[in-house]
Amino acid sequence: MGFEPYPEALVTAQPRAAPGPHARHSLAAALRLGFVAALQRLPAEERAALLLRDVLGYGEPEAAAMLGVPEARVAELIAGARDALDAVRAPPVDRARERIVVGRFAAAFAAGADAGALLAPGARLTVVPDTVVHGSAVAAWLRTHAPTTLTRGRAGGQPALGTPDGVLVLETTGVAVAALTWFGDPDLAARLGLA
Repeated sequence: MGFEPYPEALVTAQPRAAPGPHARHSLAAALRLGFVAALQRLPAEERAALLLRDVLGYGEPEAAAMLGVPEARVAELIAGARDALDAVRAPPVDRARERIVVGRFAAAFAAGADAGALLAPGARLTVVPDTVVHGSAVAAWLRTHAPTTLTRGRAGGQPALGTPDGVLVLETTGVAVAALTWFGDPDLAARLGLA
């Protein structure tokens, strides 16, 4: 089973009435899923320490024993995990700056130019379902996948570029593209209104 971005209309739609029990349950499930997704970005040792302490409620001595590390190391791991999770929380987006970054990136990508020059240091590309590349490999992928046509828009609350071969969803820092997610489904762009 794969996943793909939501159509933007569903992301920005406002509820007609106060959410009922089902909506509150769905929101809670989405928050749990978001927490799990954020946990997956943590190094294994930090993730284990955080789960033992903050989720399962073990004290530092018990967590240290289970992990086979000194108690002081557990505190360091938890601090690192919490810092990483705080970094995952996106700050408010400056849409004007985002439009400029995405516009420059889209123009370079469509022209087959060096769109890699517009990437943030450490940028990553996820090719759904399971390939992740970093660094110069991202720029190389962009060069080999320059589209014949390109439609700018949004998907899942993020800037997105529709191509004949799929959809590229972007995450920006306000000055560069920090992450890209490629959905290589030729029909997806039309379903998202990006064709």
